[in-house]
Amino acid sequence: MASGGTQPIQVLHVDADMGFSSLASALIERKNEQMVVFSEQFGDAGLERLETDDIDCVVSGSELQDMDGLAFVEAVDEQFPEVPHVLFAEPGENDFIEAAMAAGASDCVRKEQGSDQYTVLAARIESAVQSRRIESELTEQEEVLGALDDDLPLLMYHAEASPTTPMKTATGGAGKLVGYDTDQLESRTVVWGRDVVHQEDQRPRWSAIKMALEDGEQFDVTYRARTADGGQQWLRECGRGEYDGDEQVGVVGFVTAVTAPETWERKFERERNMLESLLNSLPEALYFKDTEGRHVRTSRVLHDIREELIGKTDRELYEPELHDGTVSDDASVIETGTPIIDKEEPVPGSPEENLWTTTTKVPWYGTDGEIEGLIGFSKTFSPKGREQVERKSRRLNDVETILGDRIEDELATVEAELAEVEGAGAATDALDRLDGIVDDLRSLIEQEESDVEPEAIDIDEVAQAAWEFVETGDATLDITFDDEPSVTADWVRVHHLLENLFRELCQGEDAARSVTITDAERGFAVESTATLVADGASEDLCFDALLADDEANTALNIVRGIAEKHGWTIDVSRGDDGGTRFEIG
Repeated sequence: MASGGTQPIQVLHVDADMGFSSLASALIERKNEQMVVFSEQFGDAGLERLETDDIDCVVSGSELQDMDGLAFVEAVDEQFPEVPHVLFAEPGENDFIEAAMAAGASDCVRKEQGSDQYTVLAARIESAVQSRRIESELTEQEEVLGALDDDLPLLMYHAEASPTTPMKTATGGAGKLVGYDTDQLESRTVVWGRDVVHQEDQRPRWSAIKMALEDGEQFDVTYRARTADGGQQWLRECGRGEYDGDEQVGVVGFVTAVTAPETWERKFERERNMLESLLNSLPEALYFKDTEGRHVRTSRVLHDIREELIGKTDRELYEPELHDGTVSDDASVIETGTPIIDKEEPVPGSPEENLWTTTTKVPWYGTDGEIEGLIGFSKTFSPKGREQVERKSRRLNDVETILGDRIEDELATVEAELAEVEGAGAATDALDRLDGIVDDLRSLIEQEESDVEPEAIDIDEVAQAAWEFVETGDATLDITFDDEPSVTADWVRVHHLLENLFRELCQGEDAARSVTITDAERGFAVESTATLVADGASEDLCFDALLADDEANTALNIVRGIAEKHGWTIDVSRGDDGGTRFEIG
């Protein structure tokens, strides 16, 4: 989970509308990549899924294909009371929500416009599952702790998440392990990380635990301990963070004895190999300097000048105007232990290329905890390219602000005025279309700002879902594939691509009577009876040529933007029946 581990979350979403359910499921998975969502339309099918699969949370609404939402909540609570159940209900369904919460639902999220509702829903699902898992794990731990024998060389504990890890509770054979009893540990007469862990191993032990906690992962460390009689014992400690909701409140784990010299040597060899792999594979400049500023090790990217660098300082390597800043930065990091993060400065001797570097320098600590030098990392970049990206981002933000703060407010004002005017139906319809245009423009902005998340998707499924979102009149959709109807793409983006293409084909004076989706040489093809290719045009056109006739066509711009995000091209030609064919891939 995002705050307490990396275990996946399996969610069951039950809703009568399969198109909405598929879209909602995809958006939930996109908001939290650890979630896998299964969609069902029927309550009985949902109960069967709960019986056969390890479902962590149920999401449902008020309407199912074969039963009402309240009956489904009651059935889930009766048969699977340990599974959290989150309602996803319309704002006006207060009676249903109240009854369902009383019947066993654990939380409720109300449906709204836009994608923010799915962010809230994913967070509520994660919180419900996390709370349930912690409750279950604590119950299991209490059972294990109660059964531990003080004569076993195994200690289980709850402790504070700090370098000395003072223990809140300790159960088991502490005396067998290190000669101290659990009362001494719980009263903090003896503090584990300070009095038991060997002084030379205290810093590396806590560094490994701290890194695992920050990453939301379990830790597994081996180290030396000082026993009560002055001896030495090798120990292995395993555990994870302990959470109250999203807040980390401590660590929970166990300690056992190991025969460690071989284990320690293997760990040292593994970490040495990791360092060598990093230095040999990193495509940027990474280097180590000692306390005198001399280069000790460098990454492979500096191989050509490595012999010149090793054993020398920047003062020996460069002219004064080039080394003054770097030498003073090195001294500051080594003397104070304060890192320098992402410092930008021009690359000497590259005025034509106008290159700069961003440099990070951090202290390099030895096994005794003292600073032995610094570790530096430098990356070259072009300010011109960065400025272009930042300028584009500012323009997109300005457009989104205008859409949200000005145009939508004006549309709302006009719509309120028209509500009082009889016979203003055409004007109200025009406002609805303008609302759609605003949404489409926002979609264009989102495409520019976010990355594609490709996966194997079923074109049949996503096309059916997109068709349900468009007013298609009497037009029909036919999907025919010789092979499996699958492509590697972002499900939500392809849904949006097809939704806008269907809207372009099925609305207007020359609306399509039928739309067919088939497999094609590069990907898939969408063919319709709509004649977007004018008579007399060449048989094959590029998509940009078609768009040139209508540059303000928002739907086609969205289609092109999504295709470009996937690295696809779109070929346009006249179909066999005189209509228009788009080949996408």
